[in-house]
Order: sequence, then structure tokens, then C-alpha cells
Amino acid sequence: MNVPMRTRTTLLACAALAACATPAPRAPARATAAESTAAEAPPPAPWTDAFMQEAGLVAAEVRIEGPPALREHLAIGQDPEHHTYSVKTVPDGLRQETRVRPEFAGDYPVRCQIDNLSVLAERAVIVLERPADVPVRISASGDAFWHDVQTGEERRGENLELRGDAPR
Repeated sequence: MNVPMRTRTTLLACAALAACATPAPRAPARATAAESTAAEAPPPAPWTDAFMQEAGLVAAEVRIEGPPALREHLAIGQDPEHHTYSVKTVPDGLRQETRVRPEFAGDYPVRCQIDNLSVLAERAVIVLERPADVPVRISASGDAFWHDVQTGEERRGENLELRGDAPR
């Protein structure tokens, strides 16, 4: 699958901007031993390596579900002029929904990235971050197409599911 040049250009521009950002210098902090222990960041949550290879997924609608670490691995493009966006807490977790406005159907797809998997959804991307340790599941519906850039492997179908289990 060829990723559209516009998508590649946008991703490269974002990467270049991120690489150019440098934090302001800080004065060294003096902390007691107790403060140092309390201020240490917790270890990163276990995460799957299923989406580390460069790949692309195109479908009419894409649903992504995963554990609390999902937000750290996911970026969704939001275009308020062409998309609607909602976020709410539901009994199953935190639900984010980005939809193409009906008058722009087919012209302004929703784009997102989960690790090295680029996703393009013609109608919507729905994300459910569950509070429990669950596998990452990506369900694509509506003429779905997945392509692994490195291996050349492809899958097509009306519905596709990708799954990633975190190491234990």
C-alpha cells in the first residue's frame, strides 16, 4: 500500500518539529532522599510490540481498544472544520470518537497513528481505553486493507482485526 504523499509529508514535518524542540535549561534541584524516591517516575506499563513495524491500515471505520497505556502510544489527527470529536467516560472505560462530518464524507478521512501503524479511516476512529490489563485490539470494517511495509504482507476484507498482547 502506498501511503499518500500528503500523509508522509505531514508525518515527516511532525517528526522534524519534535526533533527541533529543546527544553529550557533548569537549575539543578536539591532534593532529600525521601523526595527523590517519591518523585521517581513509575516504570512504563507493559505494552505490545505488535505495532512496532511500519504498516498501514485503511478502512471505513476503525475501532481501537486497549489498556490504560493506550493513550501513550496513540495520536489522532483532529480537524474541527471537517471532523467531530467527543470524549466521555463510559462503563467500559474512556471512549474517544472522531468522525468525519457527513458533508465531508470521503474527502477528509480521520488519520491516526498507533506506534508505527498508520491508520486512515474514511468515516470514524473510535478508541476505548479500558481500565484493565487487556490486549490491544484494532477492528477495521468497510473494505479494510492492511499492509506491512517491511515484509510486503497484505490483508484485505470487509472486516479485519489486528491484535497485540503485552508481554507478561
